Amino acid sequence: MAQAQSQSGFNRIWARYRGYPQDIAGFGGFAQIFPPDCPLDHPHGSASHPTQNIDESRPMPITVIQTDPRDPQATALLHASHALMQELFNPEENHFLSIDQLCTPDITFLAASDGTQLLGTGALANRGDYGEVKSMFTAPQARGKGVADAILSALIETARAQSLPWLRLETGDSLHAAHRLYARHGFTTCTAFGDYVTMPTSVFMEKRL
Repeated sequence: MAQAQSQSGFNRIWARYRGYPQDIAGFGGFAQIFPPDCPLDHPHGSASHPTQNIDESRPMPITVIQTDPRDPQATALLHASHALMQELFNPEENHFLSIDQLCTPDITFLAASDGTQLLGTGALANRGDYGEVKSMFTAPQARGKGVADAILSALIETARAQSLPWLRLETGDSLHAAHRLYARHGFTTCTAFGDYVTMPTSVFMEKRL
């Protein structure tokens, strides 16, 4: 029932943001197209798809939509995110979800769009008594435009629509822009949760909804 309610609730979320400060490159811890084998849906996280140049002189209108991780643009963003996390962290320090793992009923997968291209991704994993933020990533050419703020705001609203009392996440200790983003949205540090174990490179955060 909660999942069904979240679907209709999310359909009413058309989060448009203009000119947010700060943004996140990639971190871990985005049209509604759901093929039969992918009803919905990272370790630290979340290819940059070839896109047109973005006009830096004016704010970018951003819409957050629910989409399929196997959409070519979404897949390109996820591949870029995974490659970045593998460059920054050792295999045992990475906890990102594969594209197939993002295509499960407990995952709500979101993307930020400017109307013509996807600019970033994020996902909510419904863990029953809390939600987990996953697959957060912004395309390099769209950073500093408020993409991550828009996606995270939509994930928070989606978690509330699913009646989840907490949002939690795991991110890398060196991903300081991610820490600032989460802090702006009310997340505070916490201990390891779920199947995670305490590691020097992991930072755990949570937000009560």
